[in-house]
Amino acid sequence: WDALVWYEHDRGEYRSVPDTAQIFSTFPSPHLSYAGGIFDQFLGSALLLICVCAITDSRNTKIPKQCVPLYVGITVLGIGLSLGYNSGYAINPARDLAPRLFTSFAGWGPAVFSAYNHWWVVPVIASHAGAVAGAWLYFLGVEMNWPAEEKYDSVGTNSQDNENNYQQFNNGYPENCSAQYPESKPGYETAAVAAFHNELTRKMNM
Repeated sequence: WDALVWYEHDRGEYRSVPDTAQIFSTFPSPHLSYAGGIFDQFLGSALLLICVCAITDSRNTKIPKQCVPLYVGITVLGIGLSLGYNSGYAINPARDLAPRLFTSFAGWGPAVFSAYNHWWVVPVIASHAGAVAGAWLYFLGVEMNWPAEEKYDSVGTNSQDNENNYQQFNNGYPENCSAQYPESKPGYETAAVAAFHNELTRKMNM
């Protein structure tokens, strides 16, 4: 607060936009065009979501839960170092809109919304669009291409053959035993049935 008051007295301005308003919310650098700002926010948010999806995907990095905030923080730091010069890398609509609302009521007025041709729309709309695009890119490029997860039956077996053969009737015989082993009759044990009974016995005796 002291620094803000000193700056305003030194410059002879009170609640100037964007000089002190950009302490709280983002504004474009002089070199940045409106279209360039849209692409900047779209790209930053897309990269953030791609990284977050990769970090939290249990079939990808397998990062311990307690380390997820650290990795996300490093991701945000990397995006900020590479893209922050253009407009402060909002990359999160809530991170920009809420402080902008605060400044509008704290003395900076409606200029925080009208400045730079209503720049506030860019970090809100472009960040949303980039986040959705990033999540979909990760899903289409990575997540949906993982091999199907193995399914386990009641005794812990997981091969496709076991999954097909160990679906039981109430009488204890595999559901499709007669379909796969036409010669099987009640009381006749095929290799699959014998393996099932052995595995079940082993599991029950553990």
